[in-house]
Amino acid sequence: MGQEFDDDGVVCGNGDPENEDQAIAIQDAFTEEVTGASNAQEVTRASSAGEVTGASSGHFTLLTTAQQATASSVFGTSLDFGGVYLSDFVGVENRSFTIAFAASALLSAILGLPSYYIINCGTFDPATPILIHELTHVWQSQHHRDRVQYMQNSLASQTIAKVRNVSVGSSANLFPFSPYAYIPGKAFSEYAAEQIAKQVEKGVAPIVAHTANVVVNVRDTDNETGLATERCENKTSAGVQF
Repeated sequence: MGQEFDDDGVVCGNGDPENEDQAIAIQDAFTEEVTGASNAQEVTRASSAGEVTGASSGHFTLLTTAQQATASSVFGTSLDFGGVYLSDFVGVENRSFTIAFAASALLSAILGLPSYYIINCGTFDPATPILIHELTHVWQSQHHRDRVQYMQNSLASQTIAKVRNVSVGSSANLFPFSPYAYIPGKAFSEYAAEQIAKQVEKGVAPIVAHTANVVVNVRDTDNETGLATERCENKTSAGVQF
């Protein structure tokens, strides 16, 4: 990559606090449009009838068979596609971001948290690198005891990168420190949320192999360890990739 300091690939918006209000609005729209429910009982009925995970609307759609096949070529059988939706919404600065949530407290108790994942790419046909990057966050959620820890880790990693950039006189969000930058060859558990997503997106073999070998919906201790600590790297340092 030489002296090129732009991120080589996807820069998503999971770490952007500006997306918080939009995420709430998207959840509300999803609950109304996809479940067609106004209360917990209706949502539970719709879920039992297969209407929730089988429905689509103007703003939300399940992954196509082709998109699932593309994902399976990377993640193997480790992803549960039920409840994973694409939306035509997009985050700040046109960054894609993925939210995880339950439609109701009753569903949380019955089905576990979260019930749904919404990948917001501004399109139902995102480029493959974007799709794989965001599905990595779904994977991180499905294999963690706290299904929203990937969002908290992404935000924390973005925050420390900004603080360190300010400390060296940079006003840029991603230079020289970036939550997407990583040093290759470390253990899976030594990377944070965006560092893992970046490597899966780029096809880094050991990281991809780890994700594919975890049993669907089973907690992964390496994933939980990695998401416990916020991390970023300096793009100008030797050996750092981004």
